[in-house]
Amino acid sequence: MPTTWTILGVGDFDGDGHADILWRDAAGNLAVWLMSGGAVVSDVGLGNVPTVWAVAVLGDFDGDGKTDILWRDTTAGTVAIWFLNGPAVVGTGSPGAMPLSWTTPP
Repeated sequence: MPTTWTILGVGDFDGDGHADILWRDAAGNLAVWLMSGGAVVSDVGLGNVPTVWAVAVLGDFDGDGKTDILWRDTTAGTVAIWFLNGPAVVGTGSPGAMPLSWTTPP
């Protein structure tokens, strides 16, 4: 990846038991590297998210064995969940907003 891209986190986005890598560039474009050990199996774009939205936590929020993304608007505190099946967003949720003084674990 070019140096304008940053790793946001690691999770098993496709449920194959291998850690995958979530990337974002300075313009808000997202990509997932689906991995098998140290090899990139697939490089898939996830679209663009305005840069005021930050990944708060990666986790399996719907219990399907695949990593999902919890987003947070850094200006308003609003949170949203992307439920993923591999690199595809299959649903969303909006649990509400949290005070900006509240943080998530690193």
